Amino acid sequence: MIVVATHNDSNLLNEICKNLSRINLHNQKVLIIDTNSNDISFINEFNYLKSFYKQFLFYRTDFKGWDSGAYIKAYENFPNEDKFIFLQDSLMIPDRSKYIQHSLELLDKYDVVAWTNFKYKFENKEQQKWSEEGLIDGITPVDSIFGPIFSVNKKTLDLLPKKWLKTPTNKNEACGMERRWSAMFQCIGASKYYIEHSIDGDAMTYSREYICKNFKNRN
Repeated sequence: MIVVATHNDSNLLNEICKNLSRINLHNQKVLIIDTNSNDISFINEFNYLKSFYKQFLFYRTDFKGWDSGAYIKAYENFPNEDKFIFLQDSLMIPDRSKYIQHSLELLDKYDVVAWTNFKYKFENKEQQKWSEEGLIDGITPVDSIFGPIFSVNKKTLDLLPKKWLKTPTNKNEACGMERRWSAMFQCIGASKYYIEHSIDGDAMTYSREYICKNFKNRN
């Protein structure tokens, strides 16, 4: 299942829906999850697209939750899916890209397949405390999952204690989930593969061969 987290940006939502309707999805369902947007024009557009793209599933949460909140909700609500490809509405997958195909194929070999990475470091101490809270002491990954944009087998998510799956409540925590997802997978010994490994831990060195990202500063 391809899961797209979206929030309060009609243009981005339109573009990702067009994008996914055009490319080869390799028989994957598409779930668009709005994390409790409050912009009326966006909500109207969301409802219109829901009626237009009948091949996609649309869902709205009653909490904000950011992208990781959408991912967790998809995992909880669709227990029969065996693989999840987690994306954001600010992404575009080029027509020539084999991102979905490679992600699915690699999930037969690895527990987690992420787009790209950056060094495991924090923006502030509050973020570090929240991100590492409740995890196993002394187990620290080398890198973080950029985005977080990654694919994962359901059986791997099943190994994560439910109390570890925290939903972020602000932007600082949402960014912290790039670190927390990586740390959680490290704690359970999950195998992880990066489709594009960053140069010197800098996520901005990605090639745009697989994914293009439109950076938005949304709070």
